[in-house]
Amino acid sequence: MAALGGWGCEGPKGTAGTSCTVTENDDGSSTIACSDGTTTTVTSGVDGEACAIEDNDDGTKTITCADGTEVTVSDGEAGAPCTIEEDDEGVKTITCGDGTEVTVTDGEPGTSCTIEDDGEGTKTITCEDGTEVTVTDGVEGPTGEPGLSEGETPGLVADVTVTAPPNGTHFVAGDTFTITAELWDGFGFAVPQEDLASGRIMIAGPKRVMDATSSVNLMNASADYADGHHHYVDITETEDPNPNLAVDGNTFTFTTNAVADELPGTYTVGFYATSAAYGMDQVFVTTEIQIGNETADPDLVGNCSDCHLGASNGQYYLHHVDPGRSPYGSWAIDSGPITNCRLCHNQNGYAGYCSDRDESPCSAENKVPDPIIRRVHGVHMGEHLSNPFNVDEENGDFRDYTGTVFPADVRNCAKCHLTDRWMEAPSRLACGACHDNVDFTTGAIDPPRVIGKPAGVSCTDDDSCDAEWDDSVCNTETGMCEMNEHGGGDQEDDESCTDCHEEGGLAPISEAHLVPPPAFGVGVAVSMSPPAVGSYYVDEAPILTIEITDGDAAVDPDTMTEALYKRANLFVSGPREETHPVLTTTAQGTDQVRALTTSANQTFDLTGVTDLQIQIDGGDAIVIPVVDGVWADQAAATTVEVVTWLNANDGFNDVATARADVSTSAGRNRVEIKSNSRGDASSVEILASQGTTALGFVVGTYVPVETHTYANNDLRVRTDPFDNDPAITRTDTAIEYQLGSVAGLDPGTYTIWVEAGTTLPVSWALMNFQVGTEEVDAKIATNCTDCHEDTRMHASYFGVVFDTAICKSCHDYERQQEGVTGWGAAAVGGSNWGFGAAPIARRVHGVHFGRYLDKPTEVHGSYDYSEVIFPQDIRNCQKCHSENDMWAEEPSRLACLACHDSDGAIAHGTLMTVDLTPEDPWSGDEMESCEVCHGEGADFAVREMHNVADPYRPPYERLPEEEE
Repeated sequence: MAALGGWGCEGPKGTAGTSCTVTENDDGSSTIACSDGTTTTVTSGVDGEACAIEDNDDGTKTITCADGTEVTVSDGEAGAPCTIEEDDEGVKTITCGDGTEVTVTDGEPGTSCTIEDDGEGTKTITCEDGTEVTVTDGVEGPTGEPGLSEGETPGLVADVTVTAPPNGTHFVAGDTFTITAELWDGFGFAVPQEDLASGRIMIAGPKRVMDATSSVNLMNASADYADGHHHYVDITETEDPNPNLAVDGNTFTFTTNAVADELPGTYTVGFYATSAAYGMDQVFVTTEIQIGNETADPDLVGNCSDCHLGASNGQYYLHHVDPGRSPYGSWAIDSGPITNCRLCHNQNGYAGYCSDRDESPCSAENKVPDPIIRRVHGVHMGEHLSNPFNVDEENGDFRDYTGTVFPADVRNCAKCHLTDRWMEAPSRLACGACHDNVDFTTGAIDPPRVIGKPAGVSCTDDDSCDAEWDDSVCNTETGMCEMNEHGGGDQEDDESCTDCHEEGGLAPISEAHLVPPPAFGVGVAVSMSPPAVGSYYVDEAPILTIEITDGDAAVDPDTMTEALYKRANLFVSGPREETHPVLTTTAQGTDQVRALTTSANQTFDLTGVTDLQIQIDGGDAIVIPVVDGVWADQAAATTVEVVTWLNANDGFNDVATARADVSTSAGRNRVEIKSNSRGDASSVEILASQGTTALGFVVGTYVPVETHTYANNDLRVRTDPFDNDPAITRTDTAIEYQLGSVAGLDPGTYTIWVEAGTTLPVSWALMNFQVGTEEVDAKIATNCTDCHEDTRMHASYFGVVFDTAICKSCHDYERQQEGVTGWGAAAVGGSNWGFGAAPIARRVHGVHFGRYLDKPTEVHGSYDYSEVIFPQDIRNCQKCHSENDMWAEEPSRLACLACHDSDGAIAHGTLMTVDLTPEDPWSGDEMESCEVCHGEGADFAVREMHNVADPYRPPYERLPEEEE
């Protein structure tokens, strides 16, 4: 009974408990409230006492607490190893080293379940075994990183700060400072160290280029080129990190060594990082600090943006942007010239060149610091460098830049220099970077500097040279005077440079680097009769007034003969889009052209020849007997003798004029016969006769054809009076030129350009006027002077500034000569498919893309532009097309094939053009379909194909693949 009573019987289940809630109070207590009305308040327990653990080195540890409690515990026994063996029936046997063995079998397969969304944030899971459970949605997690569109990257952003100097203005000896950099992506998510491909902290200064070095003391870094991490702090190094660097996720904290003997001035702190996953994502941030004094160093050099800043994307295009070494280039390094540049390129910095040009790769002991002053001068001097160390095609240090021509004239130091230090503080390093043939250790100039011929005559001895240029010598083989020794001899330091080269010295830099303006002779001014009403011309024929002056005196136009004046031409053209010659005699085409024909070249055998027979303007045959001529040797008659003979014949000179067509350069010395009338009524017919054969004329009728290379109107008093322009009236002091009526011209801006002079370069004048509208046309292309400054184009003969209004006066879109084929060097007679001067779109595009063209010789018939590299990605079309979107809205063969000149591209342009005369693809009857695919909004729109801004696209490699 006792046993029975102890166990008892199982009673009924008790009543279910009630639910309770716990609320934390502001005083640290908590209130428990239950659904049955019961409540109670409890307080937090007393904090436990702190304890310490000491390892006794015998397998035990002693725990000692602040309340005096102490206990010693020992390590547990090591567990025994076990093995698992599975048989074919899914039974697994676990056997352990201590003899324990247990067998387990696979469990029964579970039952399938379904999930039903209840629509209120809960879901019910029902299984086949009848089990059912309801679950609620979890708490919403943090926002994840957004997805990326095709071609998009997260970006990389750095926030860099430097602690302030203790004295509030500048750091002094003994001070340290802390650089803190935080890295984020463009969406604001942290970018930790492990997500970087590379990263650096750099410090360099002061800004004075001759004093600047990388601050290896402050960086606790090495200056040894043999060291893998020289001249910077590697923020990605984990095996042997810089001890001054602390990394916490995306935060990099670097505390410098104490300031010691650093020179006083402005120092730059730089932070550079690149993403491991996204090569395009890079960042380079700089900030400036003062060491040793509070006076900021001035910026000595700037204006890089004038040529190198991408107009559409704000990216600088310098050396490191080139994708040749990586698919994306190191574009961030180039993002802030010249501040970024100086961090590596200084007197003791990361950047170096090999002093032994035959060694490759360069050993550390032969590596020499490459300061920015040397590198930038050398690159921009380019074509004018001469030292084999720099220009050797195989291993010259500047071999990749020997085609560079500084577009603003390399003597124009003020283009880049912001102060006058370039002429006030010369140094061997700065000057020798351009004048690289001067060896200042010996004073030798090798190769010698060629000066020229004394008084324009070949020298015969040193005295003839020295009389004009001190210390020059004569190269009797070339007849040129040369300098083969530095006038100051050898120089061990820079102390004496100013003795000769300062203002007022023997050879001041300010004078040696002076770019003289063109030596214009006469002055030229042009004016125009005002519009009848308002500010533009409508249905009227204006009169131009052209005044030539010699000093202050007006030149009598009757004295402007062909013999005296090298040139005197008038051009009128417009509008600015699709420019054509207008309103002048020449612009009327063959209506104002005289028919002509030419003989063979002299001499002529007229022995036994009776006469020459011709017809002029459809009139009667003119027979000119040979016996009427005067011949020194009738068997070897000259061009001049034949011209005199023809013009002496009354029947001939009433209706025609003969002249000597002589050009030594073109190899011409022949007779030209011209009708004295113009247009449709003009003709010259050569009849069959003995004289025709002897003089090399070709039997046939000749009518006016356009032979002008340019649409110029000659303002001179012509040797042949029938060539005088009928629109000219000469007063005592001016030329008045009657223009044609503007009726029928497209509304817009038109240009008058006049060139005239008795010597080269000739003077010129420019004037614009409006037709049909007061709204001035935007220029199709602009900004030439950003790079070219006041450099003169065609300086040898008219020295014009870079202004597209002038350029289009010759480089218009009028095809003046029919049936003439070929571009550039391949053009027949240099005629550029009959356009004369190539249209400006083709010429300028071709020149600036020269290095990358398939057919660079087709750009120009005489000059080689195959070395020209545009100083930024040429797809930044807005650099030149800043006022007008025609480049994107109206693609054409003429413009586009100037750059895209491969056979395939030309074939594509041809296929997309309906041409009624395919043998002459530029005759003017073509119908292009370029805009269908390449116009605005089209699948291959020019604006999209040339988009390098959104997103940024790396440029093409600087050197074409076959040149690398």
